[in-house]
Amino acid sequence: MDGDEPVLETEDNSNNKPKEVIQKDTGAKEENFYRCQLTDPDCEYIQSQYGLEKGDFPTEQLVTQSTDMKRVIFISKELSRFLHADEDKHELKIINLGCTVFHRNMSKKSSNMECIYRVSQDGLRFLMPWLKRRIVYTKDLDSFKRCIMYRYHALGVEDDTCQIPDETFCQEMKDFTPGCFIVIF
Repeated sequence: MDGDEPVLETEDNSNNKPKEVIQKDTGAKEENFYRCQLTDPDCEYIQSQYGLEKGDFPTEQLVTQSTDMKRVIFISKELSRFLHADEDKHELKIINLGCTVFHRNMSKKSSNMECIYRVSQDGLRFLMPWLKRRIVYTKDLDSFKRCIMYRYHALGVEDDTCQIPDETFCQEMKDFTPGCFIVIF
């Protein structure tokens, strides 16, 4: 080793404000990574929409590949610390990292909806310990199957013709504002 490799930090610096740019390569636009800023309106929206409590949810482990946050990626605590150690030198060549947890809702049908970010199914297992809102539970297999097989509007949730056998489940879905929610069987 040449002695110039990044040093892995051993103390917890998660309370320090992270630098915005993790990797900046002027030659390759798609390989830039940025930390999601805690004060960013999109980051605040995600926290409030899905009940990710400030101070409890590790927001310092969220990164994005573009400044408009089209895709929000969750990285491990250890990787986040390692990237902190390299943030001044930028010697790492990062191709890909982490697991996508949120996608910006770019659907043509959703232009008037409140749901700015959708939860990515791949990243759901990383979010579950912290999610407090937008979750519906059911023990009825038929209700779960209908929810998966048919679109939300075809289930009649918006009016009084709800075609889901589990009434509690149907009522919880009615109480949600339009947007992404998680169904757990």
